[in-house]
Amino acid sequence: MASTAQPTSTGDKSDNEKLAALLDPANLIAMYMEGVKPGQLWLAEPYRTTHDSGSNEQPSRYLGSSEFVLVTAIDEADPRLVHVVPMSNDPCVQTERSVVVAESPLGMPMVAWKQLAAVIPVRFLFRPLGSFDKETTGHLSQGESDEKLGIERGKRPLSQIGRENREFMFRAIRFAVWQAACSKLPKFEQEDEQQEALARQQREAYMHALRTVLGMQAADRARVVRGVKKLTAAQHKKMAKAGFPEPPADALPMQYQVMAEQPMWRPLVEKVDRPEDETRAELSRAAFKLAARATGPRDSAIQARFEQVAKAMLSHNG
Repeated sequence: MASTAQPTSTGDKSDNEKLAALLDPANLIAMYMEGVKPGQLWLAEPYRTTHDSGSNEQPSRYLGSSEFVLVTAIDEADPRLVHVVPMSNDPCVQTERSVVVAESPLGMPMVAWKQLAAVIPVRFLFRPLGSFDKETTGHLSQGESDEKLGIERGKRPLSQIGRENREFMFRAIRFAVWQAACSKLPKFEQEDEQQEALARQQREAYMHALRTVLGMQAADRARVVRGVKKLTAAQHKKMAKAGFPEPPADALPMQYQVMAEQPMWRPLVEKVDRPEDETRAELSRAAFKLAARATGPRDSAIQARFEQVAKAMLSHNG
């Protein structure tokens, strides 16, 4: 569980300044825009809305506890997942299984447990807190001590029944639950054969209707499907009467589904009064529609399109 402890050396201005810099809004935005990378320290916690719980209570965070995590890798098979090592800024919960690093981005010692390493959804990350250097990250992820780096073995024995053992047990359960959540993420649409086949059938049927119902030429039909050309009110009415009220949606490219999961959209998720999956899906789908209308390179401005859509959604839910 993340502690609210302040830097241990209250007289050390550099520690206090380091912590203040991490909490500065401008720095937070810059860290969000940098994206998730190995070596970063984050606060993590799933977000749960009233829609997820089925109750009338105010939105709350799942399991009621946030955790410090060190990102050790982005998952190669599914970039919506991150490999993490749990950490704590409370030295009192160290165990023999842990290592303690004297210097951290928070300006205070931190405990790390290699044994509790887990894979969790990247959407669970919600507050960036700086980074460890590559060498320190490697030792922490392997649970290795190194005097030069200021990393030593934890000193509290696991045989001693006390708070540190309870914390270890609760943390182990929490990360097991979080890892299980990986399997609940939506499938990648372009890798879902059923979804891809359905999208193709719907697109072909819609294109056929544009030709038979409206007598539209091939070039115009393609522009309508891409979202570049809009139907007139009369054309829309004819298509709706024929059973096609809206153009079919293409299977969403993987990079859009990955981008929609990033922590930078957490404020939007918390602001919009809907289940998180729906909010992130709408964000990715709307950004993809913008891309379909664009004429320039598709990949270079994905984040900019997401930012544009996110601002519109925040304004709408103001």
